[in-house]
Amino acid sequence: MRCSYRQVVRTVVLALLCLLGGTSWASGKIRLAVLMSDSLTSTMRTLHGAQKVIRREHSQATFHNFHISRSSDETLRIVDSVRTIRPTLLLTIGSSATQFAQDNFADIPTVFAAVMYPVLSGFVKSTARPGRNITGASIDVPIDVQFRYFKKIVPDLKRVGVLYTDSTASLIPPAAAKAEGLNLKLVSVKVSDARELPQALDSLAAIVEGIWSLADPNLFDPRSTKYILLNTARKGIPFMGFSRH
Repeated sequence: MRCSYRQVVRTVVLALLCLLGGTSWASGKIRLAVLMSDSLTSTMRTLHGAQKVIRREHSQATFHNFHISRSSDETLRIVDSVRTIRPTLLLTIGSSATQFAQDNFADIPTVFAAVMYPVLSGFVKSTARPGRNITGASIDVPIDVQFRYFKKIVPDLKRVGVLYTDSTASLIPPAAAKAEGLNLKLVSVKVSDARELPQALDSLAAIVEGIWSLADPNLFDPRSTKYILLNTARKGIPFMGFSRH
């Protein structure tokens, strides 16, 4: 299950245009700093779609693109670079990029895209009234809807496994409640370090009929995602997860 790419881009561009319409810089030039969590095809399509429409309305707008890194040295370099260009707005693509912006540029108006759970992540107060100087397009699919589809695909599903980290721990209790309402039991295993992943996945595979994933940026990097997909397939365990491709 995934949201329409066009719908996400339309929402993001509308938010950008609304904010840009309210800016009044002496130079008249608009500078956007773009923070990206990755370089996936969907991320680049979102960026190119936003650039195309913004430049149609503001031909002199410039885009400065940055890929977020976990390196502390690289983090300092990105923060310094963004501050140097004095952006009119920030466009963040992905949850980790949005968190990076909130941690380092809370004073700069921000529009986010491709973010799951923006309320639970603390980015906005609510989807109707985001608050502060941040807004954007989320790609949430209600948890109960995900579980209902999972049950349709796996009729004998009774126990659903999920891996999580500190960044998604707050999502486990409400997910467990949704599962219980559908006569499912959610079995959760915390992964504190990448080295724990094989054992955590094995422990789940031994006791559940399917594994469900949260969009956890601290868990699903390219390497771990490949490992999880390959091993659930080898074990014959149905896996439900979000795809941005």
